[in-house]
Amino acid sequence: MLRPQETPTRQLVRLDGVWNFSLASGPDIEYDQGWLQVIPPRLQVPVPSSYNDIFLDASIRDHVGWVYYQRHVVVPRTWTGENYFLRFDAATHKGRVYVNEHFVTEHSGGYMPFEADITHLVKRNLSPGLTR
Repeated sequence: MLRPQETPTRQLVRLDGVWNFSLASGPDIEYDQGWLQVIPPRLQVPVPSSYNDIFLDASIRDHVGWVYYQRHVVVPRTWTGENYFLRFDAATHKGRVYVNEHFVTEHSGGYMPFEADITHLVKRNLSPGLTR
């Protein structure tokens, strides 16, 4: 899978940076549904990184299991009518991607890129309080 390149007709936006973070409450994330909750900025992690290397708290540092990363993204008005893709350069060992409450894709395996078309999930901001 080739890494996309920015061109005169293709804009790329990197989502690296600081993301809100939380541990799943247990192994059954279908029950937990943490992606439906707003994660408060109490714990934040830089992306990309390994959260196990960020925190001093042993319950996080030694955690093996599901975690949640969350970030709010605003799509520019100038992108109306474009196609939208999320690309992940790596995720290990297993990951699921949600846009708002919608499941987008999942990935198993370590350190391989994957991507998802989210065009059908992106809503352009028309004016405050209105979306289409």
